[in-house]
Amino acid sequence: MNIESSGYLTLGFYWSFLKDTRIFRLFRNTSDPCCEAALRLETPPTTPKSSEQSPTTDFDIVSFYNELVREDSTITPPIAAIEALISLLAKTRLTTISETLNLLSTHSQKLLASQPNPIPLSAGTELFQRYLVSSFQQRPSSLADSDFSTLRDHILTNSSLFVKRANEARLKIAHHALPFIKEESTIITYGYSRVVQALLTHAADALTYALASLPATQPAPQFIVGATSVLENGSIVTELGTHQIGLIAKAVSVPLHIAVESYKFVRNFPLGYGPLDLARMGVRQDVLRFSTGAESQENEQQSRKGQVVDVGEMVEITPPELIDALITENGILTPKAVSEELIKLWF
Repeated sequence: MNIESSGYLTLGFYWSFLKDTRIFRLFRNTSDPCCEAALRLETPPTTPKSSEQSPTTDFDIVSFYNELVREDSTITPPIAAIEALISLLAKTRLTTISETLNLLSTHSQKLLASQPNPIPLSAGTELFQRYLVSSFQQRPSSLADSDFSTLRDHILTNSSLFVKRANEARLKIAHHALPFIKEESTIITYGYSRVVQALLTHAADALTYALASLPATQPAPQFIVGATSVLENGSIVTELGTHQIGLIAKAVSVPLHIAVESYKFVRNFPLGYGPLDLARMGVRQDVLRFSTGAESQENEQQSRKGQVVDVGEMVEITPPELIDALITENGILTPKAVSEELIKLWF
């Protein structure tokens, strides 16, 4: 069959035939109109980038973020990133929506590149940008004919309320966790988590508890730990050592519960659970080179450059099959429900 002279072949069949045979390579350099149309189908159309440049500003978002985290020990990286972006908008003169989005995108990338672990920050920056786009698209009817400055002031006010509601998530998580914490039960935690601390403090007001060794007659304990972020497949990014705890808990049938805010959910699907997967997501750490607090001046300089990470700041991925439940401000979720929550948020 001569495919060049046949007038009965449709473009779809012609394209399928060319892609499934080596003849496709021969036709790539021909002037055949059907082949040219098929080649156009090979490359999906791309959205042209905006030619408008990001407006210039003297605001140093990296210094503002680092100072915010240093001065407030209760603030989480996603919330600190959101507050840094809000301050950026408040202190930069903007005239259009396009300028605003370009400014946020540029400085978000700058902030993420400055941190050895950008995953929790990306949860905040992406969430805030999504919130901003929704606010522009679904503006109230009272602001339909208003100028951009009025709309900008309205969004900044609502952004502050958004941060305030996010900070209240810990109390809601503590309330949802009460059914898991019963009288005479033993809770084992690992590392430092602001959410777990608030959870145990809230439980102390409702239950009588004591820190003691586990008697042989007591029921099996349970693990409750925090997380810096939750990935799309339900796995968590946590302090180094949590993965091993999950393996041990699974082996002895001890449930592992994760207390985490839903704003730490990120649209990032890991292909595995090792150091290379963390590196693919932008994490810069070397478990063979770390500091313990009493470091030399040389290590301090390397730490500032991101070459040496404090051992307490190192993270790893814990797979979803080791996790029994996620305790969030929206209720109790299974690891499989994380992707559904992200779909609700973004689509």
